[in-house]
Amino acid sequence: MDMSKFKTNIYIDRKLWEKFKEYARRRGIKVSHLIEGLIKEVLVDDLLDDLICEERDAEPDFEPVIPRNDPVSDLVRKMRNERGDLLSGH
Repeated sequence: MDMSKFKTNIYIDRKLWEKFKEYARRRGIKVSHLIEGLIKEVLVDDLLDDLICEERDAEPDFEPVIPRNDPVSDLVRKMRNERGDLLSGH
């Protein structure tokens, strides 16, 4: 047995537990492995939510691009505006 693992006790509705064990048995997965996987999934989702929130509040780490007034910049700006209008339904 992995020395970093430990045994724990939890209280679960009996019918729910029996269904869960049957679910694991049908898939050929040990119940403990299935529970570990579900816990990891929950923690990963939580970690990703935290990272997304941090990124949303973060300051950009680059200098903004100052548009030039030349035909290429005007064309790119026009294309972006047209695409934005298409995406927004205008």
